[in-house]
Amino acid sequence: MPKRKRTSSCMLDDEEPDLRILVADREEPLLAHHRVLNLFSQCVKDLPTNADGGPTAWDLRQLVLEGESAPVSGDVVQRYLDLTYSRVDSERGFEAPQSLEAARPLLVFADAVGSSATILGLLEQSLLGVSDLCLHLVVNGGLDVQLQLRERLYTLASPSGLREFKVPTDGNPAHLIPRDDPRLPTHSAAIRAAAASALEEWMYLAGRMRLLALLRVLLGFVKTQLVPWTHGIIPEERSLKRIYSPRVLQCMPHELLLEAFVRDTLTDLPSRVALEGMGVSASMATPADATYRSSLGAQPKAVTLECSGSQTVMHMARGSITLHVRSGGPPPSACAKVVNAVLDQWAQSS
Repeated sequence: MPKRKRTSSCMLDDEEPDLRILVADREEPLLAHHRVLNLFSQCVKDLPTNADGGPTAWDLRQLVLEGESAPVSGDVVQRYLDLTYSRVDSERGFEAPQSLEAARPLLVFADAVGSSATILGLLEQSLLGVSDLCLHLVVNGGLDVQLQLRERLYTLASPSGLREFKVPTDGNPAHLIPRDDPRLPTHSAAIRAAAASALEEWMYLAGRMRLLALLRVLLGFVKTQLVPWTHGIIPEERSLKRIYSPRVLQCMPHELLLEAFVRDTLTDLPSRVALEGMGVSASMATPADATYRSSLGAQPKAVTLECSGSQTVMHMARGSITLHVRSGGPPPSACAKVVNAVLDQWAQSS
């Protein structure tokens, strides 16, 4: 039997669009095929069809996306159409967003129209593919700060300014705001507040849309920035309270909450050890630890340990690190195995 010759990569070439999408900023409607969007949008599935078989209208002229003040633009809707059609037409182009800011309106629109996990997952993967994915902060209406979400540690202090360290460190930090910049004293608190607000918003959106991989990137960033603690961009309990808001916790995927609960029972033990000593040899076990230690000018391994209450403070050339030492419990590798085993067991049972 001779093979059937394919003349097009899309089976819709011979079909007239039967969906008219009305948007506020365009006089002419956007055209689409109902059966394509029907695959990906619950809102389209729920649209009433014309009894006479004519085109179906989808009126978006009153749809105001979360966080916006004007109705959704035709550009956002067109990008959504490009994304959905790229799933059924190999020749249909889709320009993937290269930043969180560019992806936000598309993500929020996709969520608003009840998009499938496939569509949201495609947007998530496009963001995860951006190697230098950043959290963009606008501080006091004039200062722009870009914080890379992966493999970066930030310190913020008056003696050194706002610095960015690679993790693992290469010994050459980038000075985002130098210590002699006159904006530093007035902007330090604003930078920390802006970082907490931006993290809260994105953790909420990622949790609500079940973008689990993106949420893990955000959580990993938060954890890394807690290593400097008093000299970081998340330096105090108030910042963490702002990040872990009620809506973030309400939308947190169940598996992440279970994972955190199991890990807490393995690591939050009723044991504390205080150490003291002069010229003690200290090695850092993780790249983030080593990066922060190098930022304090601690090149030699010999350090001074001072007991302060229930804490041990490690003093170095340009600062100190608080150590929290406990006895007993599983090592990190065993803890990770237990957490994974328990979560696998839960997944299989549910």
